[in-house]
Amino acid sequence: MGIPTAFVNWIRAWLSDPKAVIEVHGNPSRWVKINRGGSQGSSVTPTLFITYHSDMADFIPGAMSFFFADDLAAVLA
Repeated sequence: MGIPTAFVNWIRAWLSDPKAVIEVHGNPSRWVKINRGGSQGSSVTPTLFITYHSDMADFIPGAMSFFFADDLAAVLA
């Protein structure tokens, strides 16, 4: 795809070992490891989704694809 190695390394670092804290009424939780997905609210996450899934339908001939930011489906007929 012609993506620069430095950018791939930055994305890899951005996605590695993500953690979050949930705060309720001013009381923070312990740190929780995020096991999948990108950072919600980030402008990078939708771009990664589009880049990753843009060619997926080409790998399954005759498939129709429906992609949403939080889900995807491939229909084979």
